[in-house]
Amino acid sequence: VSFDGSGSSDPDGSIVSYAWEFGDGTTGTGVSPTHTYVSSGTYSVKLTVTDNQSATHSVTQTVNVAATPPVGWVSPVGHTGSGERWRNPERTYDYDAGNSHRSGSRHDGISDDQWTDELILHAPSGGIQSDRIRLLVSDSIPSQNLLAWVIDVHRDGDWVNVYTGTRGGFPEHTRFDGVTFPWAEVGFAEGFVTRVRIRAYIGEGLRGTFVNVYEVMLRDATVPTP
Repeated sequence: VSFDGSGSSDPDGSIVSYAWEFGDGTTGTGVSPTHTYVSSGTYSVKLTVTDNQSATHSVTQTVNVAATPPVGWVSPVGHTGSGERWRNPERTYDYDAGNSHRSGSRHDGISDDQWTDELILHAPSGGIQSDRIRLLVSDSIPSQNLLAWVIDVHRDGDWVNVYTGTRGGFPEHTRFDGVTFPWAEVGFAEGFVTRVRIRAYIGEGLRGTFVNVYEVMLRDATVPTP
C-alpha cells in the first residue's frame, strides 16, 4: 500500500519530518512510504508531522486491505504455482483386511476402493487459458493394483468429468516406483474459482504405503499453443 503525506503544510514554518504508524504494529518515515500488510483487514493509519519549531500534528485514516488471490493451483498442503510438483502425505492401505487409512487432503464420498483429492485454482479474469495436470504414484511394496483415475471440474455448478483414463492397465502385484499418468487438460472460466476433484480407483489386494504426487503446468492465454 502506498501512502502520501505531501499534502501536509505549515502556515508559519516548514515540515521537517513525517512519522507513520501503519496500524499493524509497524512504523515508517518519509513523505510517501509504502507498506506491505501480511494479512487483509481494516487498519487505522496515523501520520504525525513535525515542523521546524518542534510543533506536531497528527491525523488518522482507516485503510481497508484485501488479499489478492494467487494465480495458480493451491494444493491440499498449501503450495501454489505453475509447473511444480507437490507430494501429499503417505497413505497406508490394507484392503484385504477390510480397512484403510487416508490422510492429507479433503475427501468426499470415498468408498473402500478409491481415494479423492481436491485441488483449487484461483483464476482472475484474463491471462490464463488452461492447466495440464497429471499424477505420479509410488509405493512401498509390490502389491498394488491401480485401475484408473478420474478428473472432475466444478465451477460454481455441478461436477463435470473432464478426464478418465488408465496408464495402459496394471496387472496385479505391480510395483509403482515413479509411475506417471498421461497429462490431462483442465480448462476453466475466467473470473471463477475452479475446484478439481481427482479420484483414483484401486483394485482388490491393495496393501502397503504409497504416496501420490501432482504435477501441474499452467498455460498462459497470451502465449500461442505450440
